[in-house]
Amino acid sequence: MGEQDEDQGMVARRTGAPLTAARARAMTAGLREAMDDVRRSVAVLAARVRARLRPAAAGPARRLQPFR
Repeated sequence: MGEQDEDQGMVARRTGAPLTAARARAMTAGLREAMDDVRRSVAVLAARVRARLRPAAAGPARRLQPFR
């Protein structure tokens, strides 16, 4: 019986009210917005990397300039 009591500590417990459909939709919308922000940031960074690599491909004499 003591063994069963020890396992009880590993059970997930609900900490708040149950998730409603409206709250789930709001959370999903927030996550979509966050993912859109991430996609935009990645696109900007990729464009910067491509811009830095383009002059380097022109020849070995050109050096990469630091980001400003």
